[in-house]
Amino acid sequence: MIRTVKVSDEGNCRLKCYLEPNCVSVNVGPLDEGTHICELNNDTDESPSHLALVERQLYTYHAVEVYIQIR
Repeated sequence: MIRTVKVSDEGNCRLKCYLEPNCVSVNVGPLDEGTHICELNNDTDESPSHLALVERQLYTYHAVEVYIQIR
């Protein structure tokens, strides 16, 4: 995990990931006092080390694809 931040919704969590150079996936935690826990990850469930991933109740996992346009 790169870092944990609080966000208003899943979309803002994904946005934080897009802005983080090494981020490739996020875990979004349950709503607590108006915010969600957003964990930015530098690993995905398709990475060689995916066996180390642990499923947690009330959290959702999302891979984040970043498209780079080369001119």
